[in-house]
Amino acid sequence: IANGELVIVGEVCMSLCISNGDLCGIEELEGLSRFAETLRWGHGVVWSKKHKLLLFVGGTAEDGTVLRSVVAYDASQGPGNGVWKKFPPLAIRRRLAGVTLIDDSTLFVCGGESIERDRKELLVEDNPGKALQTAAILHLDSGTWEEMPPMLSRRQGCKAVTIRDKNGRPFVVVAGGMSSLQ
Repeated sequence: IANGELVIVGEVCMSLCISNGDLCGIEELEGLSRFAETLRWGHGVVWSKKHKLLLFVGGTAEDGTVLRSVVAYDASQGPGNGVWKKFPPLAIRRRLAGVTLIDDSTLFVCGGESIERDRKELLVEDNPGKALQTAAILHLDSGTWEEMPPMLSRRQGCKAVTIRDKNGRPFVVVAGGMSSLQ
């Protein structure tokens, strides 16, 4: 929830206005109903409050292609008035990756899988791909990627979250996921 609004992103996108825990309005967001390039699934999503960006990372396109793209909906002009921005692509194609913001200007991406298959096959197949061990960060202010040391194990479908120690230093915790679907 950002500024009292919950944005639900899918084939049809809705903005729900929440005030003191009560629903006070619903509107369809036309500009979000289609991603800048394609509809996608298996992507990561994070909100940068500082930049007012809703970032979409990797995923799988309608045709089954695993994506490298990082696109953002710039909501700085208010709901429904935003524009799409492109960031430099991931070094490798990823879906089902863990994503989090280390701080409001640094996107962390880890794990996932990188394979191109037909979507129908993905939903039926027992072993759609090998999990990734790699990690990278995107500096939103400069638009540059930086490779990070690999994780200790391969993970697809993992979740990442940033926590801070008592001194305010950020730590990324990656949990869950699988090394393979076998």
